[in-house]
Amino acid sequence: MKYLISLQYLFLKVTTTSLTSMNIGRFQQLKFLYLEYCSELVSIPSAVGRLTTLNKLKIYWCFNLVSFEEEEEEGKEPVALHNLNLQLFDIVGRWCRKVGRFT
Repeated sequence: MKYLISLQYLFLKVTTTSLTSMNIGRFQQLKFLYLEYCSELVSIPSAVGRLTTLNKLKIYWCFNLVSFEEEEEEGKEPVALHNLNLQLFDIVGRWCRKVGRFT
């Protein structure tokens, strides 16, 4: 995936607790991120907040998801969802009561 820096659409269905190893922040052309049935996923890398071209973020049926990860990288502040310029932010699933942790 390291050669896909111009990737614009990413659909993920993962069985891991974190997406950090994917280094999503490198996809600077990403416009659409769709996470579906990621049952083990507990957090989204805060690097997603630095994707200035991201227009749509859809999170479907990721039951254990509760927050963005905190980053400890030198010189980088954690980025919250409210810093994005999304046209669409869609969450579907029973865990929506936890959505307050995304701000």
